[in-house]
Amino acid sequence: MKYDSIRKQFYIEPNDVTDNSSISESDMAQEYGDGDKLRKELKLISGYVYQFIDAQYKGVNHEHHALAIRRIIKQKDRKQLSLMDAIIEYIKADLTTGMSLNKYVDGKPSVPSSVMDILRSGGLIILGDIQITWQELEGDW
Repeated sequence: MKYDSIRKQFYIEPNDVTDNSSISESDMAQEYGDGDKLRKELKLISGYVYQFIDAQYKGVNHEHHALAIRRIIKQKDRKQLSLMDAIIEYIKADLTTGMSLNKYVDGKPSVPSSVMDILRSGGLIILGDIQITWQELEGDW
C-alpha cells in the first residue's frame, strides 16, 4: 500500500489486491476502469473504509480520534495489514454484489459484515478515547 502524507492515510494499489486475493486486474478494470482510473478508484475505496472506521466513534472529538487512528495504523504493520485485508474484502463484496460504501444506512456509511469483522479483529474499530496528545498528532508522520 502507498501512504498519502497529506491525508495521513494508506491506500491500496492494484498489485496489493492481485497479490493478496483471487481478484485479477481485469476483474477490477471491468468495474472501475484501468490504469490511472483504476488507481483513482482504489484510492477512493481506501478512503471510504477510513470514513467507515471514523464513523464508528461516537465521542466528542472526532478530528482527534480520526487522526489518532491514522497514527496507530501508520506505526503498526499489523494494523496496516488488517486495513489492507478490509479494503480487499470491500472490493470483493463490491465486485460480487455491487454494494458500495457510497450507500448509507441511517445516514452512516455501511460496509459488508465481513469487512466489519476484519476491522474489529484487526483492532481498527476503537470506540473509546485514544490517549494520544494533539502534539503527537502534529507534523509529518
